[in-house]
Amino acid sequence: MNRIKRSSTKLFLQDVALPVQTGEEKYVVVPHSTVMALTEEALASNNFEVIGESFLAARGGQQAIGKYFIKYGDDKDMGLMIAWNNSYDKSTTLKWGIGSHVFVCGNGMISSDMSYFKRKHMGGVEEIAVSSIAGFTKNAANTFRELSESKEIMKEIELTKTVTAELIGRLYIEEEAITATQLGIIKREIQHPSFDYGAKNSMWELYNHCTLALKEDHPHNWMDRHIEVNNFFVNKSGLYTLPQTVEEEELADAELILNEN
Repeated sequence: MNRIKRSSTKLFLQDVALPVQTGEEKYVVVPHSTVMALTEEALASNNFEVIGESFLAARGGQQAIGKYFIKYGDDKDMGLMIAWNNSYDKSTTLKWGIGSHVFVCGNGMISSDMSYFKRKHMGGVEEIAVSSIAGFTKNAANTFRELSESKEIMKEIELTKTVTAELIGRLYIEEEAITATQLGIIKREIQHPSFDYGAKNSMWELYNHCTLALKEDHPHNWMDRHIEVNNFFVNKSGLYTLPQTVEEEELADAELILNEN
């Protein structure tokens, strides 16, 4: 088993030796230091203040995660977060996304529907990363607002024990988004929550039980699992309904009138 190493600074990941390339293979190395620099430049260009950083690594830094916690907004429950996932051993694609971190527990929230990209380590990957990171960071405020709205919707959805069991069972068996070990952590959290998420017996509370279980996931899986869990609760649970925009309401009214006639 690859053991996770928690690094207190960026220096460890910046100093990891890059793999030797022959020039004949299609695989293109994107240094961890490049991802850091691009992220930090985009944050500075958009006047975002970094108030904390966290880095995880496995296999001597061949696999890595970086997280930046940003001072932004007035949401009482969570703040803006940017996260990336990279590797030198071809185990994972370069992934980068805008999400949020929950204040009370430090859990992450990342959605595949908003400001997220992943690219294979092939020709042009660094150029794509430059434009994507710059563009997504520029739109970070809108992304965070949508994540905050999702959180408020989940707070309003009350769950019975039966529905909770069904959702967790589907997440484990159908989606394979959590492991047996994480399933045990979620069960323990349901019975004896480690934190007060401000919405007892709600989808938001259950969502956080799940992301708490993912908190120390292996760098190879960390971002993918967070996106899978978010995608399940928001898009596949059958309980989550986004409010209609003005344009959608107008289209719905027009369709109703046409059907009546």
